[in-house]
Amino acid sequence: MEQKYSAGVINLQTYSRPHLVAKCLESIYAMEKAVNYHKIIVLQVGNREVEELVYDYADSKTQIIEVDGTERSPLQNMNFNRWLALEEAFKHKEVNWVLSIEEDVEVARESLLFIEQIYQQFCFEKKFRGINLGSILENPELLNTYSLQRFGVHGCGSVLTRRTWRLVKLSLIEKTTRDFPLDGALEGLVKSGFMVNPNITMYLDRGWDSGTHNKHTGEETHYVLNEKSWKTRQSKTTLSFERFDIQIPWRSDCIIYQSKDNPVHTMKWVIMRIYHAKSMHKLFSYCMKLRIRIKDYLASYNTH
Repeated sequence: MEQKYSAGVINLQTYSRPHLVAKCLESIYAMEKAVNYHKIIVLQVGNREVEELVYDYADSKTQIIEVDGTERSPLQNMNFNRWLALEEAFKHKEVNWVLSIEEDVEVARESLLFIEQIYQQFCFEKKFRGINLGSILENPELLNTYSLQRFGVHGCGSVLTRRTWRLVKLSLIEKTTRDFPLDGALEGLVKSGFMVNPNITMYLDRGWDSGTHNKHTGEETHYVLNEKSWKTRQSKTTLSFERFDIQIPWRSDCIIYQSKDNPVHTMKWVIMRIYHAKSMHKLFSYCMKLRIRIKDYLASYNTH
């Protein structure tokens, strides 16, 4: 008999960097209530040490999906692996949300407590898109607070709800995952509503360490501030949370959610969806080539 799934699922996508994977896995299985939740680990095979780590940590509620990424680019693998986990999780009717984590983060012990409380509080609100777990604020007075933010998903640690997943499927975003980062394709959709964000981070982002698609050193402002926020989080365990909307300066487009702005951002979502359509990019490419041909023809004509 198939085991009944929990209300939420924890998803990890992993491939290399065993020194980071070990810390990530340790933090996932150390979360309060982690033992109660199903975990889906998409393991891109190819690194023996990572494979051993994943199987060593797996408990009775861990499903490991092995994939071969040799025929896909790094971007395609990241998108494919995360999409595969979301599909697998949400096919179970009991699952209301999925927490997706990348291998280069550590998550706080109280992360699931935060997610449970936030989901219970906002699950009936139609504009509730999910939960981001990161922050770059460090004031200890903000430890037990969260904000409603109009921002995209944090790729290294965030929750999508079933309602948001339905919108993702209706938007045919899957068709863009070979050519565009999934986080970017989701951005317009989630900005048409709100993401709930702890004001002090729930994860430590180590994406700069041995990354396959960046040349960061860890000295960049984002990583420095995130680590300071993480140290604040580690100073005290928080069991309950209250709303305190505050600007989190990720980027200039990360703003406090106000419902009056929903129509504008819904329209932006539609425009961004059109932009990410592969057919639209083919049209742009055709128009550019046609423009060049016309320009060359006119130049040639003028020389005669």
